[in-house]
Amino acid sequence: MERTLADRVEAALEPVRTALAWEEGGLELVAVEKGIARVRVRFASLRQPAHPIGLLLGIQRTVQSTVAGIRAVVNEDLVDAGYSPDQLAIQMERSQI
Repeated sequence: MERTLADRVEAALEPVRTALAWEEGGLELVAVEKGIARVRVRFASLRQPAHPIGLLLGIQRTVQSTVAGIRAVVNEDLVDAGYSPDQLAIQMERSQI
């Protein structure tokens, strides 16, 4: 049985989840739509990274290195705040170095 795109993204996120768990954080895949993986990252209180966009770019690189067809990984908290996943994806694509 062939795995879905979401299943492959879930598998790619597993090492990141393990790393975040060491810091008492978590990572949830909310949805995969139009090549955009929407994630929610949870941090232990007072342990937010100094550069959250850097963390998200690292997660994106991890996913894109193993899962074809993913344009971007976006923060679901920003989607909840009213930002379009497509606009966030464009910003993430522009942030690539």
